[in-house]
Amino acid sequence: LFPRRSTPMPLPKPWAGTQNPPSRFIFDNGGVGINARRFSPMEIKDFLYVLGLYLGDGHAQVSSLIADVKGDGSTVNLRNQKTGRFMDKSIPTTKKVYATHRTWFALPSGTDARSKLLSILKKNNIIYGETPVQVWIYGKPFYEAMMMCGNSAHTKEIPQRILDYSAEYLEKLFEGLMDSDGTLRGYYYTVSKRLAEQIVELGC
Repeated sequence: LFPRRSTPMPLPKPWAGTQNPPSRFIFDNGGVGINARRFSPMEIKDFLYVLGLYLGDGHAQVSSLIADVKGDGSTVNLRNQKTGRFMDKSIPTTKKVYATHRTWFALPSGTDARSKLLSILKKNNIIYGETPVQVWIYGKPFYEAMMMCGNSAHTKEIPQRILDYSAEYLEKLFEGLMDSDGTLRGYYYTVSKRLAEQIVELGC
């Protein structure tokens, strides 16, 4: 038998990052309608935690909504083709199709992840809906912010610019990931090959 020998191993230093993140995440409210929902800036650590939840248990959806658009009460002067006389006619109600953006989180009632998410949404005055098993948020700016990670469970990934943040911030992203699809024993389950590789990178 060979004698035991101890080999000193250097301890890894915390990841310092290659860029400093902004103090707040700015949602892109540009291009939304006058009456559309807008979102105020969110503290970056809160945003990263929500992003982690989306990567694990989130889904984004665009659907169509048909609504009646009433006339403004004004009239137009039209000529009767039979009599040749002009007459006033009110502008009629028309149909208009709107695109609606909704982001879902499959987080059952009673879970820590759901409680943390609702706390962040309330803190940031974000209106949400909920059922016993899901929470959802309407709004294109929020939808687009989550979609930077993709939408399909098989292709979701963490944007590289976020991975470049320091460990102090990535801890909140990792917390959101583990609160969604992680286990108490430290396992994380995903069908995305790229996300699985990034989880290993985060955990190092």
